[in-house]
Amino acid sequence: FPSHDTTRYSGGGVGSRYGEVTLTNCTLSKNRTSVVGSGGGVYDLFGTLTLRNCLLWGNNDSGGETCLAQVSNAGELDIEYSCIQNNQYNTPGTISSNPQFVDADGPDNIPGTLDDDLRIRSTSPAVDAGTNETLPNDPDDLDADKDTEENFPWDLSLRERILSGSRTVYGDDIVTAKQIGRAH
Repeated sequence: FPSHDTTRYSGGGVGSRYGEVTLTNCTLSKNRTSVVGSGGGVYDLFGTLTLRNCLLWGNNDSGGETCLAQVSNAGELDIEYSCIQNNQYNTPGTISSNPQFVDADGPDNIPGTLDDDLRIRSTSPAVDAGTNETLPNDPDDLDADKDTEENFPWDLSLRERILSGSRTVYGDDIVTAKQIGRAH
């Protein structure tokens, strides 16, 4: 969810009220809201929010790029194996190190345009830091190896997800808000 702006609602990238939100293998970057502490990246009010293998970085609210500007929840929160800027959640595998995007605002230096490159560099602390347990299956056998029970073999850049049995990277499925619609 690269670069979305909302001035009226909480949750610049994803916002939900009383719902059940699960984000897996996602990147949310440069989203914002004008409501302090209301999740420039993702916000869920009185619902259940689950994050797995996600990158939340550079999202902001009028209070800056705090942890609550990345993810805010007034209900049940379940985060594992994610990279969250200014992380304050003590959860398994969750880090706050810079994910080292290739070029988060692209050559035009404007976040949210088509030239943004939110892939992570090979030196990123998110490489091999995720969990393979959340990867989707490959029921259509896209890699034609006759194994439909295996994890989906590629990320959105058509790079192999798992190399020699190692762990997956965080946020390797970069999806724009236009592709899946807003959650408000």
